[in-house]
Amino acid sequence: MNFPTKRPHEEVLLWIKKHPLVYLKTVFMVLVIGGLPLVLFLVALSLLTQTIPQIVWLIAILYLVVSLLVFYLKWLEEVLDIVIVTDQRLVDMDQYNIFRRTMGEVALEQITDVTGTVKGIFGTIFNYGSIRIETAGQTSDFSIRDVAHPILSAQRILDIVAGKREKMVEEN
Repeated sequence: MNFPTKRPHEEVLLWIKKHPLVYLKTVFMVLVIGGLPLVLFLVALSLLTQTIPQIVWLIAILYLVVSLLVFYLKWLEEVLDIVIVTDQRLVDMDQYNIFRRTMGEVALEQITDVTGTVKGIFGTIFNYGSIRIETAGQTSDFSIRDVAHPILSAQRILDIVAGKREKMVEEN
């Protein structure tokens, strides 16, 4: 697997993305905000006038297109939030909107603690939650919310960090 800042001879060990349920929340939001008012408006108009003027159809289609654009932008924000663990470092990529993306990284040796958290009924039923990665030194901590299997993913990161530390001890 590749990503924009992948180094030569660097191996991707873990790729953590958001839980698919997060995308359903986005779909639901767009349907409620975009689709429901449009359908109600068209039904009410057709009941009152028996015919719907072309300008109303144009406005309705424009409203639907804008709703789909909003959905796409929200979906991009969710799908592009990724944590990548390689054999050398952890990379956290956060997409805030279409024009704002941040990327942070920390060497595996600087990771001090990784915590996976599952909260609430839906989090427990569908096994999603958040991961917090604490680091030593100047680097700020990382977190990603709404990931699938957060406790398992946190444990896998800790295992990778422990393996890296053991390898460093053997080399010295």
